[in-house]
Amino acid sequence: MKVLVLNPPGKKIYTRDYYCSKVSKSDYIYQPIDLLVLSGLLNQKHEISVLDAIAEKMDKKTCLRKITGYNYDAIIFLTGSVSWEEDARFIKELKNNNNFLAIGTGDILLADYKNLMEKNDFLDAVILDFTTADILRYLDGQYDLVENMAFWQNGKIIDKGAMREFNKEISVPPARYGLFPNKKYHYPFVRRHPFATILTDYGCPFKCNFCVMNTIGFKYRSVNDVIAEIKEIKKLGFKNIYFGDQTFGANQERLTEICNFMIKAGINLGWVCWSRVDVVNEELLKLMKRAGCHTILFGVESSNDEILKQNNKGFTAAQVKNTFQICRKLGIRTLGTFIFGLPGEDKESCRRTIDFAKEIGADFASFNVLIPRMNTKIREEAIGRGWVDKEVKIMDQSGSFAVMGNDKISAAEIMELKDEAVRSFYFRPAYLWRRLISIGSWYELRLLMANGFALLKNTLKIKI
Repeated sequence: MKVLVLNPPGKKIYTRDYYCSKVSKSDYIYQPIDLLVLSGLLNQKHEISVLDAIAEKMDKKTCLRKITGYNYDAIIFLTGSVSWEEDARFIKELKNNNNFLAIGTGDILLADYKNLMEKNDFLDAVILDFTTADILRYLDGQYDLVENMAFWQNGKIIDKGAMREFNKEISVPPARYGLFPNKKYHYPFVRRHPFATILTDYGCPFKCNFCVMNTIGFKYRSVNDVIAEIKEIKKLGFKNIYFGDQTFGANQERLTEICNFMIKAGINLGWVCWSRVDVVNEELLKLMKRAGCHTILFGVESSNDEILKQNNKGFTAAQVKNTFQICRKLGIRTLGTFIFGLPGEDKESCRRTIDFAKEIGADFASFNVLIPRMNTKIREEAIGRGWVDKEVKIMDQSGSFAVMGNDKISAAEIMELKDEAVRSFYFRPAYLWRRLISIGSWYELRLLMANGFALLKNTLKIKI
């Protein structure tokens, strides 16, 4: 079959991937993990094309014109809570002029697929786990064997739900990186361009109340699969890797094996990953550094131990300080993510968190607002306490708007504190000087300038 893997156009720079969706805080976007994994799976049996209209900055009319007439048998498209209504209109219009199977994947479909399929008859199927071979079985018409999709058949929605598996090894073939517009992807934490995004495991074994990733299971690719993909991107000329795992190193034995391979094979690629302060230790961080790790992104969320405990983070502010200190000593850059509006939080605790972000010496900070994501404990609590209406489904995880407050702080106040945090953290003269002298390439300088302009525009509300 002729299959198009599509990231639809948007009025904003939408980052839709891996059951997350948000508006990019700056002009950056990376290869969508869902589409990368699907490209490797589909390539085993079908003729595939990739169109990332967001990365290509392609408008709706141009995208429609580019797709129409190619007679695709199926189009697999990304969507998300931040852009669903816009995406739905686009796919519907596209289908009015073309005959193809419309197959969606994304956070809003994962949470509400049956309702959305019933209301939108252009949607033929939904992928509920993009790491399985069910998409191949579905396209082959082996409907009885499909377990991780929902689809229409004889006027009915066939829905077996997703088979959520834990601590299982899976095999996923390398992505077809050559089909993606790799030079169009930019990410502020990589140090050299172009970079490749790699997924080594799926889901997350940790249980943070506000996150959907602990609801989709936890599976990990074989180390041999990961090594094969690293070899492939090295051969293709990529200069950096962004490991898109929710918690890189959740299985320390696998992480050690991957790092030792990269060291012994002389891979010589710099890389960035997400992890947790209670997963890594000094010995492991030294190994990661030797293997090429230059930046680690940590979910910190709050400086208040009680708020961390309440939201099931599983670590303390003291552990955060210790891990950031070790990273600084080893020369590994750090990013801390922080969430304003968690249950129990007020203005004072938010401002303490802003001070904490500076105190721990984070190289980067991402300040976000609490989002009541579907299928999370936070959403249940927020609806139960009247903080948000159960019908609210359009949300932006990056915090360009807030849909709720809590019993101590309003949505408007949360947005004001978020902007205050960005100004307070990033516009310090000492911080700006530290960032300037740490630049190691023209690519980093260009990204620093682009991100700086974006911060000015978004937080100072000026036109640039």
